[in-house]
Amino acid sequence: MNNMVSQFSTSGFYKTPISKILIGAVASVSSALIVAGPVYKSHFIYSPESIFDKLQLWRLITCKLGFIDTRDLILSLMLIYYFRIFERRFGSAKYASYLLANAVLCTGLEVASLAACQHFDVTLSYWTPGLHSVLLSLIVPFYLDVPHVSLQRGGVIGHIVTGKVITYIVALQLATGNRCSNILAGCGILSGLLYRANFFYIQSWLRIPNFVSRFCSNYLLPLVQSRPPEEGAVPMGATLEIQQQQRMEVLEQQMLLSQARQFSRQRNRAVRFARPSGPFQRRAFGNLLNPGRNRPRPPEVNGNADDVPATASPSNGNVDTAASSPSVSASPEKIQQLVDMGFNRGAVTQALRATDDDIAMATNLLLQE
Repeated sequence: MNNMVSQFSTSGFYKTPISKILIGAVASVSSALIVAGPVYKSHFIYSPESIFDKLQLWRLITCKLGFIDTRDLILSLMLIYYFRIFERRFGSAKYASYLLANAVLCTGLEVASLAACQHFDVTLSYWTPGLHSVLLSLIVPFYLDVPHVSLQRGGVIGHIVTGKVITYIVALQLATGNRCSNILAGCGILSGLLYRANFFYIQSWLRIPNFVSRFCSNYLLPLVQSRPPEEGAVPMGATLEIQQQQRMEVLEQQMLLSQARQFSRQRNRAVRFARPSGPFQRRAFGNLLNPGRNRPRPPEVNGNADDVPATASPSNGNVDTAASSPSVSASPEKIQQLVDMGFNRGAVTQALRATDDDIAMATNLLLQE
């Protein structure tokens, strides 16, 4: 249970300024509403009468700013913290565009649901304010895009209990608070599906403008940017299990590097001990240690040694590998895999070519640099 609760706690709010701002703003407004009492709470809720009769459409905006229930506030803050993985994967600008588009879609679906409830005489005193629908719209990409990794190996329980269970439990608790929460949850999930299907090309036109994104990236977001953690490289996996797998891969790379160094030392030591010292040993083993030393010289063409084919060296008899063997091309998939690990693309390409497109040996070479 502790692993599931702390599944996204390794790197805090590193590279997630939008989530950090969202948590701070929602917590501040909601705390003020909870402390202020019912006087100000009435401005953050809406009902069919206030929307259709009095046309107080501004309530559709204010109701998204905070929560008046402590339970909903805690659950929503947990979801915002868990879902910050999408900001890391998509970037702050795209994540903010996703939240904006789904807020608009959810508001339209909520108004349609409100009209349907009024038409079918479904009694609701007021609609619960908060970001219920917007947050629950993130369940769609969370379910479809975040991989399903079991906490336990084998068995039925291992396939059921995953690192994503705690997120589903929190979302279910937020969606089942009351009848209004059920309707808002349905609006949120439907909004997530519509956005994923690019309904009316919403991903193209309903987004944060580029100039606003550049201004915020240059002047506002750096003010709330968190420093990278001190433990080293930040695992960017979506769940605890993927992050643990990334750590294991790093440890395996370190072990391979250590084994390669140890093997290199042993090979150098063996060569040093096997090297002949006496004159008889030099004569006996000379051909083995330097096979091209006593190899007959290739014939000259027209009496000129420069006309000898380039594939043979007249001095030592060795074959020119650059001319005899074709150059090895690096696999684009392996190049991208190593680039995603943080290495330079040029260095990755050279390392793969030098190791005959062997990603393990190329990784060792890159780690040695």
